[in-house]
Amino acid sequence: MLLAILVGISAGCAGLAAVLLLESARVRTVEMVRRYDDLCGSDTTCTVPFPIQHDMEAPINVYYGLTSFNQNTRLYTGTFGLCTNQLQAASSCSDAFHGNGTGGAIAFPEGLQPFSLMNDVFTISVTNVGGQTSPANTASDSITWANEADKFGTRGPAQGETLTIVRRNQAGAFVNVTMPNVNKDQAFQNWLKPAALPRFRKLFARVMESVVSGSTITITIGNHYEHPRPDGHKFLVLSTKSWMGTQNDGLGIAFAVLAGIYLLAGLTLGTLYLIGKHRSIQPVG
Repeated sequence: MLLAILVGISAGCAGLAAVLLLESARVRTVEMVRRYDDLCGSDTTCTVPFPIQHDMEAPINVYYGLTSFNQNTRLYTGTFGLCTNQLQAASSCSDAFHGNGTGGAIAFPEGLQPFSLMNDVFTISVTNVGGQTSPANTASDSITWANEADKFGTRGPAQGETLTIVRRNQAGAFVNVTMPNVNKDQAFQNWLKPAALPRFRKLFARVMESVVSGSTITITIGNHYEHPRPDGHKFLVLSTKSWMGTQNDGLGIAFAVLAGIYLLAGLTLGTLYLIGKHRSIQPVG
């Protein structure tokens, strides 16, 4: 019975390894990275072109990224709070930044995570091989887990109330970034998920059209976000991937090794069983 289980597990792992390796071989991952904080002046608009050298199949993931920005600290994540009860008065919500130059507006959510919101604005366009430029067909939904919105409830601004993210602009003044539909803004929800490393990227949109070699994807940037560290950089990433992510044989190889281990264990047990059975039936004397 044990032998059959081990062989069955080995066969299952081998089949999964074959699927993963074949899918990895099929994937043609194209990824381009462009730094832009050295191209754009403070609170100005600039453009970053991405000349396409290889065909990119939809969807094309568009990320913004930061370096030297550590989101994974207790100080940073410990101040994060939500006031999600739709029936709860805004004035009763604890608010770390209430009244800091906001004109009495309620900061929602509260804490250093939303306070440090990356508020650069990105507009994506595509120039085809013939030189015609048009707005890209983009989607900003389905870029995070479906249950992320549940954290924010359904609370919206009451009469005479504004729900805002309170943050400093590049001049150091407090400004309000109004977020009336926090539970629907998936790019914002991605920002609130702390990154493990100080260099990270956050998905903010997908280009839902394929782009051929010779075309250009241009991202127009409203450069409003001031990096808190002088050595920090801001960058953009275009990337294609399949359902299993980018091209990576590692997972398939791991399952293949696992299949081999289970098969070897099964053969070893089977051999020991046959040897023991043979010895038990030999005549005495």
